[in-house]
Amino acid sequence: MFVNSINNTFIPNILTGSKFRLFRHFILLFIISIVASCMNLNGAYKASFYQYYEWLVFFIIFTGVIYINMYVMVPSFLLKNRSSVYFILLFLIILILLLLISLSQFVFHIVDLSKGINYVSLFLSLTNSIIAFGIIIICSSTFIILKNWIINNKRIRELETITVNAELQQLKNQINPHFLFNILNNVNIMIKHNPIMAAEMLTKFNDLLSYQIDGSTKEFVSLDDEIRFLTDYLELEKSRRNRFNYAILKEGVLHTIKIPPMLFIPFIENAVKHSSGNKNMSYVDISFKINNSQLLFFCVNSKPQSPPIKTEGGLGLANIRRRLELLYKNDFALKIHETNTIYSITLNLKI
Repeated sequence: MFVNSINNTFIPNILTGSKFRLFRHFILLFIISIVASCMNLNGAYKASFYQYYEWLVFFIIFTGVIYINMYVMVPSFLLKNRSSVYFILLFLIILILLLLISLSQFVFHIVDLSKGINYVSLFLSLTNSIIAFGIIIICSSTFIILKNWIINNKRIRELETITVNAELQQLKNQINPHFLFNILNNVNIMIKHNPIMAAEMLTKFNDLLSYQIDGSTKEFVSLDDEIRFLTDYLELEKSRRNRFNYAILKEGVLHTIKIPPMLFIPFIENAVKHSSGNKNMSYVDISFKINNSQLLFFCVNSKPQSPPIKTEGGLGLANIRRRLELLYKNDFALKIHETNTIYSITLNLKI
């Protein structure tokens, strides 16, 4: 078990760990130098003066092409399901590479034009170059794909852990006794004075709990369902607070957008918590806007003169940010702005 634990962590660390970065580059450059030497000497035991310069040219060309393939072409095309573009560009690069190799042999007098061109020898030399270059390209591309796969698996495992913890925390907080008793007490009062409104409150309360229990088990939910949940939550909050109001603005086509469940509720809980305790009218304003491939979420709430006492519960903003990083990588922007009177959050997601 100990050996397996070492193997399960040591090899991925070598392939992806930042502290092994120089080691990986050294190994790659060492392999490229060996391949360039084999191509350059071309079976000779002693290299001529010009062949040393040709080896340097081979090494520089090979290194440049390999690094362009690893850090530009593979991430930009192969990993983004644009394989046809990748192979076309790779074919063009190989042609350019062969042209440069042929020119270098003439420039450094490896091929003596005065004796004529041995096309068989030239063909074999170029074939060896293609094979050697192809092997390095395949290995380097495989390395980047494997590295990306390991990083993604690690990200998925971390996301699963955070999601499980978030769901457990959400289950702990979803039936807050204070919130529950206030709602039921308001319903009890409403039954006597306004039975229709009491029935509507119970319906919203049922939808709220159902979404929290059922929706949290899904990988994705529609943005419309999430907004409907937020509306029920704020409507129930409004029913138990006399000096509270809210508004939800929607722009663009939202019903086709899929998001992870319970993505926005931590921000709304935070806004409601910050707006409580105000002697004047408090508010929470929310907007969802679709602009091209961007979802812009904005939430602003009023702040009381005396901030409310901090209590346990809800998700910390640090955990929320980390969850966004795991879900959207670099395709999001989260900004928080706070003054003496307002607290606002702006979240931009690439969808």
